[in-house]
Order: sequence, then C-alpha cells, then structure tokens
Amino acid sequence: MHFLRSFFFKTSVFFFLSLLISSSIYLSDLPKVDPADDFSMILAHSPTLDIDQVLSSYQMQRIFQDRLNLPASQLNLFSHYVTQLCRFYRFDPAFLLALIDVESRFRSDAISPARAVGLMQMIPETAHFVARYLISPNGMHAKERNQFLKAYFRGESFAVTLLKDPFVNVVFGITYLAWLTDRYQGIAQYVLGAYNVGPGKMDSLLKRASFQPEQTKIYYQAIRHKIPQYRFYPSQSPI
Repeated sequence: MHFLRSFFFKTSVFFFLSLLISSSIYLSDLPKVDPADDFSMILAHSPTLDIDQVLSSYQMQRIFQDRLNLPASQLNLFSHYVTQLCRFYRFDPAFLLALIDVESRFRSDAISPARAVGLMQMIPETAHFVARYLISPNGMHAKERNQFLKAYFRGESFAVTLLKDPFVNVVFGITYLAWLTDRYQGIAQYVLGAYNVGPGKMDSLLKRASFQPEQTKIYYQAIRHKIPQYRFYPSQSPI
C-alpha cells in the first residue's frame, strides 16, 4: 500500500509539474476568439468595481440558505468567506455560484464517477497540486492547505472527507480556477474547458489545428445560462 501511494504521489506531481512547464511553451499563442461572439465573456470584473456592487454577501447568504445544506449558524460566515475569495481573485460571484450549481447542484457531499468531490468538484490529486504549488504555506489559506496535505498523505478517504467541507472546497476550487484563468489568458471557454476536462486534455485539444472553441461550448453555456438567475436571485423563488 505504501509503495502504491508513493508511486501515485510521484506520478501526480510529475503530471502537474509538466503542465506548469508546458504552459510557457505554446499557451502564449492561444487560438484567438471572435470578440463579436457572445461566447466570449470576461469572468473577472473591473478592478475598480467592488464585489458588493456585483452581488452582496447578504444576497449570497440568502442563496446559500435556499440552496446549500449548511447549518444556519455557518451561513453568514460562509457567505463572507466566499465573498472574500471572489474579491481577492476578482471573480464575479454570480459566475461562481453558477459554476457550483452546474458542478454539484450545491451538494457539498457530491462525488462524481471521476472521483471529483464537493461543491466545486475537486479531484483529490488536483487539490493536492493546488495545496503544494498554488497556496502559500504562509498565506491567508495556510490552515486549509496544511489540513489537506495531512489528510492527503493519510489516504484518499481522508482527503475526500476534507474536500466535502464547503470552506475547504471553495478555497481549493477558486484558487485552481484563478490559476487556470492566468494560464489560459482569461479566455473563458478555455478556462472553463480546462476546469471541466482538465488542463492536460484542454492543452491537447488546443494543439489540434482543427480545434474550434465550440468544442468546449456546452459546459460554458450551461454555466453562462445560470449566471443571470443568481445575479437577480429572488428572495423566495427556488431556481
């Protein structure tokens, strides 16, 4: 068991390191997207626009109250937590909520056949990459980073249990999404395509001369379709 865990760990690290290295090889010349195409959309909002002007933490709390199975005592804290993450990474909160809806339907205990876990459907190996290379050991999310690394080395079941924690899951999911946004130069269909199928698969698609953005359009449109529903979320009506 120890040998298999060690081999699996080394393999996953090598895979993600190869992604970090390969990103500088050809992603500087990504296929361009027609700016007139309504498929194009900037996921991040203007640096001068405050998050509360996009979607207030009060509105977010109301959404989580309706959609997320979380104790009432934690709803306010979690809403502020997600708002803080969106503010730090400059993500539109309505976009993030739409992505969570498409990924897990707000089920914090959701596990896919591909072993993706929680609200933002993080695979344990991906979460390990985020913990090792994207979250600073001395940064504001060092606690979640260290908790996950300890759980990961104890075994997958411990990592899965921790990723079911909404607070941990959104830290890893949003941090990973921010890394993908930088990696694919903010081109939304590539960012979300990579989030959906993995950056390795996305990179192989981009290498094909015949690749068209429409190949990743279904997942993107599923998220985009839900964004207005959260932007103008009614106080009582369920989505």
